[in-house]
Amino acid sequence: GYLEQVEGDSHLWLDPAYDEVRQLIAEGAAELAENYDIDGLHFDDYFYPTTAEDFDAQCFAAQTEFDDLSQWRLNNISLMVGEIYSAVKAVDKDILVGVSPQGNMENNYEYMYADVKKWCSEEGYIDYICPQIYFGYENSVKPYEDTLQQWADICTTDVTLVAGLGAYKIDSESEFSENIGIIGRQINDAVVSYNYAGAAVYGYGSLFGGSERGCQELKSIKSAFDKLDTSTK
Repeated sequence: GYLEQVEGDSHLWLDPAYDEVRQLIAEGAAELAENYDIDGLHFDDYFYPTTAEDFDAQCFAAQTEFDDLSQWRLNNISLMVGEIYSAVKAVDKDILVGVSPQGNMENNYEYMYADVKKWCSEEGYIDYICPQIYFGYENSVKPYEDTLQQWADICTTDVTLVAGLGAYKIDSESEFSENIGIIGRQINDAVVSYNYAGAAVYGYGSLFGGSERGCQELKSIKSAFDKLDTSTK
């Protein structure tokens, strides 16, 4: 029924193909909006837990609207996101609803079934999007500036575009560890050169864990945000 399993995984997963599942999740979002003083509701980049066809084969076979499994799953997630949005806005239109999808746009379609282009070009899904553009300028697959442009190109409505940046990579990837100030530079490039509304930085431990490298990068991040604040006043 509504709960599915993934091979090699001990969890039970709610299947978003079912009206009842989407309603349950939307009601949970509405409960948060009603009972807590929150500014927004933020979803990370995980939607479908697998690409395996047997995950929801029975449910897919029972419907007649879609011939293509991927398109059907994309639609299921869009229905869910739209229902969450409507449920929250019915409680308080000022509460923001947003998603932080994978920075590699193609991965959202091939693995997560997250139709980010639809959400960024049509009303009723999200208020903001914060793609995890955790890539360096020299990344061979998704170089930073090209990826900034790719996301900017799909935001054709009033959806606010925020750059998600990977400060955690100063601990693990040479381009980030060897270039002091790279995250500050990325903040500036996103906002000034590509017209992003702002940036969000992940994660806390890399900057506030007490390492010398983290302290260096934190200074550059603060400086970048301070300059943007000054330039917009």
